[in-house]
Amino acid sequence: MQDPVRPLFRLPQLLGAIDDLLAVETTRHAGNLGLYTGDRPQRVDHHRRRLWLALGLSEGAVAGAHQVHGDRVLHATSAGQSEGYDALITDRTGLFLSITVADCTPILICDPERRA
Repeated sequence: MQDPVRPLFRLPQLLGAIDDLLAVETTRHAGNLGLYTGDRPQRVDHHRRRLWLALGLSEGAVAGAHQVHGDRVLHATSAGQSEGYDALITDRTGLFLSITVADCTPILICDPERRA
């Protein structure tokens, strides 16, 4: 459950129109979620687990990648971290994609018919 005064995330209104889609933007109150930022890995892991719990997810349901400003696309079929991809796609219901952005604009694409 989120603290209404210090929320960990917000739900983008634009994506709320798609049934069964969970898309969130984190706030600074979620802490540092970046695995490749130089922060202590234990601290980042704690913040990530706290966010997954608030979203009702398990760590075993989340796929992500170390983004490198390249052109490779990861077709995620299972949870875990991958190296060297800047786009993630999945067709697996129940697999959640995690991206980290700073100075780049994320692009989210959803297929509501296939629920992916």
